[in-house]
Amino acid sequence: MKKFLILFLAQLKRILKNISNTGMLIFFPFAMIILILIIGFILKPKETETSKKSTEYTVQMNETAYFVDDSGDLWENFFSGSESTIRPENREKELEKAKEKLAMGKIPGLIIIPKDFSEKISKGEKPELEILKTEESVVLDNRIQALNLSINAYLLDNFIKNSDLSEKKDSLLNNNINVVFKAQDNGNIISLGLKMMTLLVLYIILFGSNAIATDLIKFRETKMLARAIISPNSEFKIVGSFLSAFVFIQVVINMVVFVFATIVFKLEITGLPLIFLAVVSTSFFALSIAILVARIFKKESQLPLASNMTSLLTIVMFFLALIAVMPFVSIPPVFKNISMFSPLYWLMEMLEKEKLFPNILIVWAMCAAIFTAGSWRIKEFNNEIN
Repeated sequence: MKKFLILFLAQLKRILKNISNTGMLIFFPFAMIILILIIGFILKPKETETSKKSTEYTVQMNETAYFVDDSGDLWENFFSGSESTIRPENREKELEKAKEKLAMGKIPGLIIIPKDFSEKISKGEKPELEILKTEESVVLDNRIQALNLSINAYLLDNFIKNSDLSEKKDSLLNNNINVVFKAQDNGNIISLGLKMMTLLVLYIILFGSNAIATDLIKFRETKMLARAIISPNSEFKIVGSFLSAFVFIQVVINMVVFVFATIVFKLEITGLPLIFLAVVSTSFFALSIAILVARIFKKESQLPLASNMTSLLTIVMFFLALIAVMPFVSIPPVFKNISMFSPLYWLMEMLEKEKLFPNILIVWAMCAAIFTAGSWRIKEFNNEIN
């Protein structure tokens, strides 16, 4: 074990001394997060009169339009962004224009806020929204669901504040009384923002297979592998220390990137043990891909082709997972079936539904299949360039 640890530390030092490895495995993940942050800042919509009054209950409507009939202003607590018509003088004409946009498919739906919206909210009653749509829309359904949850939370919070429940909070907690909110969704344990960030981190790990494959080929061509073979260490220790060093670097760096990103983007971390398992599994999958690529492309002169192959493969797997698990993307069933060939699909479903089995077994079976296809006895692998 001591010899293995010495070899492991030696491999860590060798890998990190290589500028290209350090750039791809360490600086690239952080650069991606910073780039997204900059893009988000640039593309952030300018604050308008309708978006200035933002609260914890506000739902960004984005491309979903709403028509305001409300005689009060409490609707501003819940609606923000998008094209909206607010208490127009010529109501019928403006409403007709909004309906025309809906009919032409320029908007997925139109939400009409009734005249008594603020009045009912003030009384602690839940107002009814009029929803107009021409066809089923995942985007519209998500917005409506978010609005319902926000209005429910607002009414409940006001009820607690206006009663003596808030004064008896400590007493309620001491008596082990819990209030549980149940959203009418598919039971996701992580939010959409956290899901997107996790998927991005897993993609970055997969993209790192490019650096691993490159290092494998160079390690063999520079005769460093040959010198390792003639050392008194066993094949298992040589190969194990080399491969585990890459997994260690990827897991540690990308978990740090993940935590950093959640802090920057103010995302609440849930399901962290499963996210860590997904990161480890993806790292092993990236390692398997790298070994297979190193078997196919045997010389350093073939590195550009190997790099293009691994880059294309990881991008395809990323988008297959993205279109399959994102709720706002509607795709034909055939594409969802194809997406099941991506390990990211199974890992994201595992996080989304807190479904460890059979998802994790499927991913590890993929790793084993690819690793076996690209596995090598160390001496045979070294002799392939001759």
